[in-house]
Amino acid sequence: MKKLLAMLLALALILVNVAAMAEGLPAGAMKMLDQNLEADEGTAAAPTFFKVYSMEGNTGTLTYDEEITFTVEQVTTTYKVEHATLPTVGADASNKVTITVPTTADGVEIPINLPTDYTQAGVYEYKITETAGNVQGATYNTEDKVIHVMVYVVWDRTQNPAVLVPTANVYVADEEVKEQKSDTLKNKYELGNLTVEKTIDGNLADPEKYFEIEVTLTAEGTVMTPVTLTGVAGNFADETATSLTIPAAEIAPTKTITLKLKGGQTVSFADIPANVSYSVAEKNITNIETEAAQITNANDPEAYRITYTAPNGTIAANDTAAASVENYKNMEIETGIALESAPYMVIMLIAMTGAVLLVSRKRRIA
Repeated sequence: MKKLLAMLLALALILVNVAAMAEGLPAGAMKMLDQNLEADEGTAAAPTFFKVYSMEGNTGTLTYDEEITFTVEQVTTTYKVEHATLPTVGADASNKVTITVPTTADGVEIPINLPTDYTQAGVYEYKITETAGNVQGATYNTEDKVIHVMVYVVWDRTQNPAVLVPTANVYVADEEVKEQKSDTLKNKYELGNLTVEKTIDGNLADPEKYFEIEVTLTAEGTVMTPVTLTGVAGNFADETATSLTIPAAEIAPTKTITLKLKGGQTVSFADIPANVSYSVAEKNITNIETEAAQITNANDPEAYRITYTAPNGTIAANDTAAASVENYKNMEIETGIALESAPYMVIMLIAMTGAVLLVSRKRRIA
């Protein structure tokens, strides 16, 4: 019996407090308050959201720091109270947050600083939107996916004098699906790769010759991570080096790298930001396309027929583009007897055979 009385007393206190908190809210707002707090249980006056920033296609352990800017707007619809002061984002209330990419799977927790000058009980709604940056290879949240903050300001009459207390409910909202119960925004930074191969063909092609190939990378945005090249000794300006690292600051807007490759060699480019364009062109080689030109230029070490495969393209995320340059030089070797003179050679052979037989017969008769 005592337990039952205690439970009834506790229930009565809860109902009294709820009624007290609801006092001052516009008509219909209490229903919204109940629904939202039932779904997310609400958050006290220091709400937060999370920012996840993944890195995809990375072949190593790359990281970089990026400053992300947020804008805050008030949403004014039915049951919403207008308020001049807006919340701010970030520990320093600057609406700017520096994030190290990639984040952990859970992301970085970002505080939302609510106004401290509420003067009216009611329901307030705010929209926090990420401003797209200019990092090459990065995908940002767009206008249709934002952080919504529902703030319920009620009178706390347990204090004397009574004070206005805000309670916040944070969720990611899609304009098509109004409430997705999540408090996480996700960005991604994507990388890809490129290979450049040299092949040679033909009996006049020199297997020991180094051919110079220019590879040009073009980026429209800011490049945040270095690109690594891997080959063998002799492929780079430093002839002893087997790899080369291009600093991020040197890549945008364009960077041209000169490679030296023998037939059968390949240089690999790793960790190129997605959507960077590339072009491949051979240097200092005269392109000879006809058989006559092959013969005329047989002794010219810089004359070859050049054939390109995928010399221009765009780096795709989590993929490897493949470009190749073939150099061909060939000459038909004369065998000593032309086919058009064969009939005459046969007649001559028959005549010589007949002469030999005639001489042999005369000797036997004699």
